Amino acid sequence: MNKVKEKEIIPCSCPKGGIYSDGTVFSKMLNRFKKPYLRNGYLDTVIKEDGKWRNYRINRLVAEAFIPNPDNLPQVNHVDGIKTNDSAYNLEWVTDKQNKKHAWDTGLKIPSVQKKGEKHVGAKLTNEEAAMVRISKLSVRKLGEILGVHHSIIHGIRKGKRYPIEAKD
Repeated sequence: MNKVKEKEIIPCSCPKGGIYSDGTVFSKMLNRFKKPYLRNGYLDTVIKEDGKWRNYRINRLVAEAFIPNPDNLPQVNHVDGIKTNDSAYNLEWVTDKQNKKHAWDTGLKIPSVQKKGEKHVGAKLTNEEAAMVRISKLSVRKLGEILGVHHSIIHGIRKGKRYPIEAKD
């Protein structure tokens, strides 16, 4: 477990600010606490430097200030999987591979290969449209034009490599 001094403010990599172990950001320039905002599911803050606004991911500021990184690992992982819980107790330094494995192991991410047909994140057609493609006599290019997808998707459906036919109970 990380050894963190509760509510101690530490200077962080943003030169005009400081960070607490719970993820609270303090602006030295404004002499007040900064309100975080949500960006891509993570809490961020913005601090003005040299006349320009710069975004900082709060979990990274907390990790840099409170969690030793002797192996120089590149990513910060949320142990409980909650991206907005930026407490130092909930963060750890990891590799990209460890971070992805943690997401899969905890169910935060389901590998795309487990999602089939219209449930796949990149699905362009419904399963019903794919079924129609299989029985249609039109060319792959013509069907692609009609359905608004590249002809290679139509070809993949007909070859059985995309949108697999689901077995009925």
